[in-house]
Amino acid sequence: MRTNAVPGFTLTGGVLAGGLGSRLGGVDKGWLEIGGRALIERVLERLQPQVDGGIVINANRRAADYARCGWPVVADAMADFPGPLAGIDALLAAARTEWVLCVPVDAARLPADLAQRLCAAVRQNGSRAAFVSTAEGPIPVCCLLSRTVHDDLLAQLAAGERRVQQWLAGIGAVAVPYDDWPREYWSVNTPEELQALAARLAGETR
Repeated sequence: MRTNAVPGFTLTGGVLAGGLGSRLGGVDKGWLEIGGRALIERVLERLQPQVDGGIVINANRRAADYARCGWPVVADAMADFPGPLAGIDALLAAARTEWVLCVPVDAARLPADLAQRLCAAVRQNGSRAAFVSTAEGPIPVCCLLSRTVHDDLLAQLAAGERRVQQWLAGIGAVAVPYDDWPREYWSVNTPEELQALAARLAGETR
């Protein structure tokens, strides 16, 4: 049951789980466990109440395992793990709502007001996209996108662009600050970050 869906916006939740996890030894990050719970479980728990158009998971490995989470799974249309822009392409293609709220599978503790704040930003600025920014830098893969940006994304991919932040800048995406939200809650790329995240979540209850 949703509790925080945003009036005036119809949202699909999109989970980006298609990466290689190379800095963590090639592990599929969605299945890393912290406190006995896989990251994909933590992400879905916090994303689902914020969207009203269902969820789509982008994954290039362990598709059957992700499908058991109860949501459609789509792979990149491009081969050889070209990066998160290809995952965003897959999510935009699969969604059937006007807006898609994309989050990375290693965002272990999404804010409960994420959809609300990103939707407010695009409404206020008249933009077609918004993304999270922290005190330690942007989190471009945590973004709200209008499906009208899909053609532009395809053109950028065809031109060889692979940088999410560069593409977002080109479509006039607005940054939404979460300076008080630790970066470890948004992204886990190294064993040290994983350890820091586990320490932060040690006292968390369901």
